[in-house]
Amino acid sequence: MCIIILMFASHSWIEPFLYLAVIGVSILLNMGSNIVFPSISFITHAMAAVLQLAISMDYSLFICHRYTEERSNGLEPLPAVLAAAKKSVKSISASSTTTIAGFLALIFMQYSIGADIGLVLAKGILISYLTVLILMPLLLYSCRNLIEKSKHRQFLPSFKKFGHSVVKLRYLIIALVLIVAIPSFLAQRNNAYLYGDTSGSSGAGEYAQQRQRIDDLFGTTNPVMLLVPNTDLNGEIALCAALKASPLIKNVTALVTVADPAIPREFLPQAVRDNFLSQDYSRIIVNLTAKEESPESYGAVEFIESAVQKYYPDKWLAAGTATSMADIKSTVETDNLIVSIFSLAAVGIIILLTFRSLTLPILLVAVIQIAIWINMGVPYFTGSSLVFIGYLVIKSLQLGATIDYAILLTNRYMDFRLQHLPREAAALALRASGGSVLTSALILSLAGYAEGLMSKIDAISTIGMLLGRGAALSGILVLTLLPVLLTVFDPIIMSTTLGTKLIRHKEKRSA
Repeated sequence: MCIIILMFASHSWIEPFLYLAVIGVSILLNMGSNIVFPSISFITHAMAAVLQLAISMDYSLFICHRYTEERSNGLEPLPAVLAAAKKSVKSISASSTTTIAGFLALIFMQYSIGADIGLVLAKGILISYLTVLILMPLLLYSCRNLIEKSKHRQFLPSFKKFGHSVVKLRYLIIALVLIVAIPSFLAQRNNAYLYGDTSGSSGAGEYAQQRQRIDDLFGTTNPVMLLVPNTDLNGEIALCAALKASPLIKNVTALVTVADPAIPREFLPQAVRDNFLSQDYSRIIVNLTAKEESPESYGAVEFIESAVQKYYPDKWLAAGTATSMADIKSTVETDNLIVSIFSLAAVGIIILLTFRSLTLPILLVAVIQIAIWINMGVPYFTGSSLVFIGYLVIKSLQLGATIDYAILLTNRYMDFRLQHLPREAAALALRASGGSVLTSALILSLAGYAEGLMSKIDAISTIGMLLGRGAALSGILVLTLLPVLLTVFDPIIMSTTLGTKLIRHKEKRSA
């Protein structure tokens, strides 16, 4: 499928094979260099190659399309290759740096899989960036004759009429985006997430089948084990009584509930004592009435923790699926905030330094952030639950992977603004970069959907589906909303961007 899309996007039958050769080398180098890590997760290993291919394919497209453009302007192959590399390096550098920053944001997660995914993908993008800048110009020049002989007409539609239509309907586009974005923002804050022991595995696999057979035979249980100091008998009795009184708890099993507390413990059989006592702790088993993943289960865990904290302040331990899920839920919520802040700030700073503008980082990040809100709002409206790993990493993945589209279009807009007025510059930028954006978005979207549909691992499937839909949404908004924002906010952009003094002076003279 990737080759078919590249065939439609290219100007020569040989170009797609050059793209795949460069990216193939990058993927092999990235996979081989994973030896520097002690280990990587199976989730990272399963999706790293596909994501690296889909995300970094843009860089080869940028150079090749620039090369074709320079050749169309009359340059010979060698000057055209040099000009294409020189003019593309700004977009490629900004795109790769922002992508790397988005992935590196994942290392700030307390949940270790974030660092695992972030480091492997960030390393992959860096390798792709260097490989494309070094190898792609060499291949273009070496295969210049094959490229010329295998030329074909452009299959992608022209964006000339589309660009003018977008500019003409700019206020309608803003209104429609706001109508969709506001409910999506509210919806994505209320999604239901899965944190349990099947969230990273297949819900239809052998584990799930065996688990269902056990539940059918013995009934569903949701136990929590407490370890409390064994030196306070009265506290243990009071704690067990408080736990049993709660409607959230089915039963409580402890030494004080299976044997009369009035009997000295040394008189009890050794086998009984071994089941509940250790040198320092006494074990209490609490069975909850609620299922493992439910609001009632989280409420029960909160009640248990507050009760045991009352009798044994900071001297107790808890274990069980319910308590683990509650801990993961708390960690995920904190991680999400940290990762979101870092990724947005890092990407914004890189765009600021690239374009030397105070306004452009806000506009570009806002476009992709709206696409993320819409993407994350879809599960709420469809009534489906998300595996928490997908929720954790998709925001940084989508931001890092699709900000490239916005950078490319904005770079062309700023180029055309040197000679044209805002509306015309926006239309020309769409015409020049629309094909590259469309191709990149299609490749990443199809790669994500393929990963999501083919994988039997829920975590990988969730990430794939979210990334596939997110890439499509980002591509649509970059091709529609971003040109409108660049046009509407052009006076502010020109006033807050270094190097635009000549443009402003020229427009004042013409006025």
